[in-house]
Amino acid sequence: MFERLLAMSYIDTTDLPSNSHWQVSCAGRLASCIKSEYYFTFGIMITPPNDRSWLRQATLVLAACEQGWDCALEKRGEEWVLWSCYPDDLDDEELTSSIQLQLALIHYLERDMLKTAPANKPRIWRKKL
Repeated sequence: MFERLLAMSYIDTTDLPSNSHWQVSCAGRLASCIKSEYYFTFGIMITPPNDRSWLRQATLVLAACEQGWDCALEKRGEEWVLWSCYPDDLDDEELTSSIQLQLALIHYLERDMLKTAPANKPRIWRKKL
């Protein structure tokens, strides 16, 4: 799986920080890989907002959406990692969409999750007043 991601140019092993525990980069983000006999686990560093409610909300998002069920958050000192587990038998199309989904989930957790939804329309009960 590692070799496939490297061949598809989803990961890169150049320009990594020296003396770092990170093994690769993915879409400009530091990442690590864990290989086992049947699964490939891919962790990408995320930068969450500085908000006390972020962790609670992020874990609820991962539990609530089916795509988050194979994901886990890990705190490494001051760094956060979103891990996703992939079976070895994924074809290239499934692998591509899975990595893209992991990156989209990271984007949502970092930038969009804590935004309040705009109230475009007045609520029904206000019309009755």
